[in-house]
Amino acid sequence: MKTIEPPALRPHLTITLWHELLRLRRRRGIKKMRKILFTVLLFLVLGPWSVVPSPVFAQTPQVPHLLNFQSVLTDAAGVPLPDGMYDVTSSIVDAEGQELYAENQTLEAAQGVVSAMVGAQGSLDLSQFDPETPKFLHVGVAGQGPTRSMEIVTVPYSLYAQQALGAAPQSIGGEAIQPGAITAEHLAEDVLGDIRNNLFYSQGSDLPTVLRDLDVAIQQRQVNLDNAQVNLQDQIGVVTEGTTLQEQLDIVEGTVATHDHNGAGEGGSLPYSMRPFAFGEIGPGPACAVLSGYNIAATEFDGGDHCRVVFANATPNTNYIVLVTREGDDSHASNGTVYHDKTTTGVWVSTGDVSRKVSVLIFGNF
Repeated sequence: MKTIEPPALRPHLTITLWHELLRLRRRRGIKKMRKILFTVLLFLVLGPWSVVPSPVFAQTPQVPHLLNFQSVLTDAAGVPLPDGMYDVTSSIVDAEGQELYAENQTLEAAQGVVSAMVGAQGSLDLSQFDPETPKFLHVGVAGQGPTRSMEIVTVPYSLYAQQALGAAPQSIGGEAIQPGAITAEHLAEDVLGDIRNNLFYSQGSDLPTVLRDLDVAIQQRQVNLDNAQVNLQDQIGVVTEGTTLQEQLDIVEGTVATHDHNGAGEGGSLPYSMRPFAFGEIGPGPACAVLSGYNIAATEFDGGDHCRVVFANATPNTNYIVLVTREGDDSHASNGTVYHDKTTTGVWVSTGDVSRKVSVLIFGNF
């Protein structure tokens, strides 16, 4: 037995594999019973559409799922069978003998030679040629002896390479993409939005215009950064305007609570990061009323020089800093600590001279 390697793959070329080449050496008279011997020639027929696709094609070409099967039918002495029609069964089985594909065809023999397209009655599945396990071709002729089995090797596995006409995930590197091959219409809207928001967009099609637009975008971003820095500095100045406490404060989230006694006067509760905190008056009386407290449920006066600020949405077991400054006395600042019970969460702060207006500034998480 001798195996002949197939020629190199080229368009319009039929790739052949001789699976079994039998020399006809037996003479007449050995046995009277006629027996069929097969010399199998398998072809994988490739048309011009089954090789690397041309860029002008809009769709991925398909490899024909067919095997060109040729066989020489002989008797026991090696003499080709007479011309005529023969019923031939072709099947593909795995190593365990499980049938993966089968079909019957009536073939015409000329000097013993028959030819058929295996798969013509039902397209062959690529998984049938998965190279992980061996596959075998069974061929038999009705009434002419047992079925012969032969392993399918080499060339039929080229069918499995159909996936090479597409692209496996993450198989294409950046160097394989031609310049200009990907344009805006190939990108999703959310991707385009990210690009426009984080980079810059130019209507120009020439390099000088694009560079000019880039320069404008950089300058605008610098202006935006400068403005943001100024705004932040202004907010810091607003927060520290009413007190001269000489220490660094980590301001996470804050509220300026403005109160007066029994609703007298005007005031409000403002986020510290938006406006200067206003001054209200906390004076003696049965209670200190809240004008429009932000996260402030109530204020209570103890009849002395302390006022309890009750938080509506304070986090239990979280420390808050409450700064209280008096009008005309920049040196006075009191700190308080959050405490909590079953119903309220608040802080006691020292107001000092209750006849003066005071500012209550609260730092912390609400």
